[in-house]
Parts: sequence; C-alpha cells; structure tokens
Amino acid sequence: MIDSEYALRIYVAVFHVEKDYGNADIQGIYDAIATLDEREQLALEYYYRDGHSYVHISRLLGLSRTMGSAIVKKALAKLKHPSRSKMMKF
Repeated sequence: MIDSEYALRIYVAVFHVEKDYGNADIQGIYDAIATLDEREQLALEYYYRDGHSYVHISRLLGLSRTMGSAIVKKALAKLKHPSRSKMMKF
C-alpha cells in the first residue's frame, strides 16, 4: 500500500467521511500521527496499512486480547481532537 492510501484511510476513520477521495493528498497527517505514542502509531499502521485484526495487533504489541481495538480507537480519538485535526488538511 502506498502512503497516500494509508493517510486517506486514517483520515476517513477520524472524520467518518464516506466520500471516495481517490488518492488525494492529505497534508499534515503524518505530523499529526507523529504526535501519538509509539504504540498508538504502530497499532494504526498494523490496522490501516497492513490490515491486521485487532487480536493480531494485540499479539504483536504484547497486550491482552482486547487492547488492540482500544489502542486504535484511542489513537483515532486523539487524532480527532482539534489540536491534531487542524494539522490535517485536504
């Protein structure tokens, strides 16, 4: 997967948009992701770039079975916060 697809998947997940933007360039998404904890960054990559399940993410990060989804959801909530979401522009 190319980086623009990964960025677009994160953008769609954060802002719950259903419109197909193709390979649109989302400026600042990597800056916003860089503000997250390392574990949250990895969880987003595993889920949105590599397509791993939440259970597999939990195993890869050495966590309990349900923590994979919790970390991904927490990371998305952090990206949705105005301090980070204003970094992301289409």
